[in-house]
Amino acid sequence: MKKNPLVGAVLNLLIPGLAYAYIGRWGRALVEFIGAVLGLAVLLFAAGLLESTDPPWPDGLTQLVLIGLFYLGMLFEGARIVRRHNESGAGAGARAQPSGNRTLVLILVGIIVVLCGLLVVVVAMSGILDKDGQTAAVTASLPPPTSTLAAVSQLEGTAAEPEPTAETEAEAAQAPEPTDQPPPTAADETPSEPRAVVTNDRLNIRSGPGTGYPIVGALLQDDEVTVTGRNKAGTWLAIRADDGTEGWVYADYTRVDTEVASLTVTQAPPPPASPTPAEPTATLTVDEQIAKVARGEHGTLPQPGEVGGVDAGGEAEVTILNDTPYQLTVLIGSPNSRKVVIEACSTCKVYSMVGPIFCQEEGRPKQTIRLVPGTMEVVARVPDKSVTPFYGTWELKANTGYFNCFYIVTTFR
Repeated sequence: MKKNPLVGAVLNLLIPGLAYAYIGRWGRALVEFIGAVLGLAVLLFAAGLLESTDPPWPDGLTQLVLIGLFYLGMLFEGARIVRRHNESGAGAGARAQPSGNRTLVLILVGIIVVLCGLLVVVVAMSGILDKDGQTAAVTASLPPPTSTLAAVSQLEGTAAEPEPTAETEAEAAQAPEPTDQPPPTAADETPSEPRAVVTNDRLNIRSGPGTGYPIVGALLQDDEVTVTGRNKAGTWLAIRADDGTEGWVYADYTRVDTEVASLTVTQAPPPPASPTPAEPTATLTVDEQIAKVARGEHGTLPQPGEVGGVDAGGEAEVTILNDTPYQLTVLIGSPNSRKVVIEACSTCKVYSMVGPIFCQEEGRPKQTIRLVPGTMEVVARVPDKSVTPFYGTWELKANTGYFNCFYIVTTFR
């Protein structure tokens, strides 16, 4: 009995291999299904390779194109199987044919499979069209030729920087601004008041642009303030907090939504009669910050990849590579109690669904540090509220080299 090639094509699209079941060859149907699943896995692996090329494919486009080609191939394969069956003149009595109810069940199951495939396509499209509100993950991997480490996790959180001490503030602007500076003209004023976000755990507000001025308030990480001006060097910002407090903050520990050089130069207030000594601010130690992250929501930071023996004078040598568009902060606990900050990668991107197959070192910022060997707690984080820190335990051996690569992969919830 001849079969309709269109029905076979549709059945094979619903479940790869179902076209063989349609003509009564159930063993071939099972083999076709297993081969299709393996082929789909290879396509997703190829998508990851394409997204790691330089220049990379747009986020989500590779999955969309390859999955579309997969389903198109299944459609034509189903029609081909039935057409060859008809040409061979196989009779209906040669093999048992599936009953109507059995075929209906297979079609319903196939519809569910196709809907799952369409969901993957929608997710891939959302990676191309909508980058707002995405959740990301920092993961670690070994350099080639070793395999990728760690699974993608859902993250939310922030990166922290130390509160500026009297010494760091004094390096930028120890002396107050001269009081005879002419007031700003209308041409110097910006058309609207810009905003700034605090990037530290805590930041002092002072009455003037220097550590010799008294503290009039304090801000916490992620607090937003209105920027009303700057000093001549651009190292201090005149701000107004939402509670009405006005003063000056150290510019390097804020993120301004406009160019600092374009801000109005604001006349500094007269210096105090007798300089007030800088008051020490209570900041968390590296180990205290790690303990805080461990108590909250975090991903799992894996052991760094071991790359061989090195002459490190009895210490462990770790190379950390930043493959993210954010500044990366790594906190290393006792017996080292050390913080490592690696600058952002201006040419890096956020990966979509699938991370890179291996770490590309060219053009990526990295640091090589030496640590006291042993067991230590470690945290990695970036200054983005949609990315939570990663926490884990490293066991490092003396005179051994290690490598860790950090990147961000988009996930969906």
